[in-house]
Amino acid sequence: MTGHICAIAASFGFRDGPTYYTGKGMGLGSAVLAAIVAPAMMIYLKRQNAKKLANKDTAEANEMRKKSIEDIHDAHPDFMYSL
Repeated sequence: MTGHICAIAASFGFRDGPTYYTGKGMGLGSAVLAAIVAPAMMIYLKRQNAKKLANKDTAEANEMRKKSIEDIHDAHPDFMYSL
């Protein structure tokens, strides 16, 4: 859905020809945003994995293991994010 919204917005950005400053600016802004968000997400997910590894042998983690991954999704102690 996000891709569709961005595609619609991009089609409105390239209306001021022949220089297309608005469209080029939108493209550059999207690239800069992606360059910031991608490393930030990697750092966040690495920290989440480290927290899970640090707490994997606690009593709370053992109680959570009795539930299935389908029931508690990423809160399950054995669920790790792949990077």
